[in-house]
Amino acid sequence: MKTGISGCFLALAMSVFSAPSFAQSPPGLNLQNRAKLQKQTQTQSYSFVVAGDNRDGDAILLNIFKRAQPFQPRFMLHSGDFVPEGRKQEYLNFLKLLKQAPFPVLPAIGNHEIYHQGRRWYTAFFGPSDFVMDYGPDRFVWLDNAEKRLTQTQLNWVNQVLSVKKRYKFVVMHHPPQNIFWFYAFNEGSEALIKIVEKHKVNYVFMGHIHIYDKMESEGVKWLISGGAGAPLYRMPLYFSPEGGAYPHFVLLQVGPKGIKEKLIRLDK
Repeated sequence: MKTGISGCFLALAMSVFSAPSFAQSPPGLNLQNRAKLQKQTQTQSYSFVVAGDNRDGDAILLNIFKRAQPFQPRFMLHSGDFVPEGRKQEYLNFLKLLKQAPFPVLPAIGNHEIYHQGRRWYTAFFGPSDFVMDYGPDRFVWLDNAEKRLTQTQLNWVNQVLSVKKRYKFVVMHHPPQNIFWFYAFNEGSEALIKIVEKHKVNYVFMGHIHIYDKMESEGVKWLISGGAGAPLYRMPLYFSPEGGAYPHFVLLQVGPKGIKEKLIRLDK
């Protein structure tokens, strides 16, 4: 079922804040994984998984690693909120969890990562919070909207990096844009982002923050929330749409020359 998304988003003002310098950010685990993945040569057909919001429920994240392994994904996109309160020890604990993953995990930054000056630990351990990975003929873009906004600098940047001709384009960020279902979301810069991803024919935007699975489609862009990796689930009807639900899960994406296949894997079945 397709649900129009453009008409649901609230009007908003463009951000006037300045984004951090992308070029001067130190390297980290995301960039290390990007370098390893970009050395792979068999990239015309591959699979990857999407999940997010494992804070307070790391056992479910470990189960996701186990359940996803038979599909042989090349990597996992994490939609953010992987630590409870942004403290250094929590980051170190998460890094230990990642050592048990049978594939590289590349997390976006969420609002829980920036509590208690946690942004500096994200930068120290993972690198820039806005970055790009080209995997074979496809492009993946990470966006930092952990503070519930996208700045004009970020919007200019993402417009530029998405303008490059690629087979498929994917964006991963934490907060979904606000609409009648996703009101626990972000406003500032969301309307401009929607126009950018539609203009550049992005295939998927992956998000978290709301602890459910949900998906909407507008102008060919699929907006997919995967927030069921271990954090307390939102079982309130107001957080549901016709395609959504509150259950632990991950999403498998199988990519090839003939298109993209999507499979929802529920862990409660």
